[in-house]
Amino acid sequence: MSIPYFFYLEGAELKAHSQNFLLRLIASLGNVMSGLSRCDYDNEQTIQIRGKAIQIIKLLFEDGDYGAQHLSLRSWYSIIAKAYAEMNNTDAVIENLSAAAEHAIAYDLLEDDVPHTSLLFNTLKTQRPGKTYMNNESQMLLKAMATEYFDSCRDDERFAEIRNRLTAVACEDINTRI
Repeated sequence: MSIPYFFYLEGAELKAHSQNFLLRLIASLGNVMSGLSRCDYDNEQTIQIRGKAIQIIKLLFEDGDYGAQHLSLRSWYSIIAKAYAEMNNTDAVIENLSAAAEHAIAYDLLEDDVPHTSLLFNTLKTQRPGKTYMNNESQMLLKAMATEYFDSCRDDERFAEIRNRLTAVACEDINTRI
């Protein structure tokens, strides 16, 4: 068994190591949420679970400097939007798709090595894991929006506005029914 780092590190080194560890714990939260998504929760419970995860991220990144956490936020807002779609709540679908789009676009435009400013991460810089130009987050959300789950709100003017915002950032031409 190894000795925990907080017994032998000090000062800036301890702070940086602790902040990196917290960031890894947040990544674990994303993995747990993925596991929970495979469980038998109804739509209202799904909305509550994802909402709690979103609140945790917003609490920890008080400055909104989410960095790679934009990936999780895009995913969780998309899942909430799908749940609301199954409940025929168009306004909530649009609200959550808009939030998902905001995070997809923010991730796609995120620069590497931008310093975090939120208190718990202010020794770290943004990193963009898994970014590809053939399948960016805006593109992924556009593909999700093309599924039958969102047929009921496809004619809504707000849906088209979200699609247009995403299309401006998406990297490949989309030939879908949205």
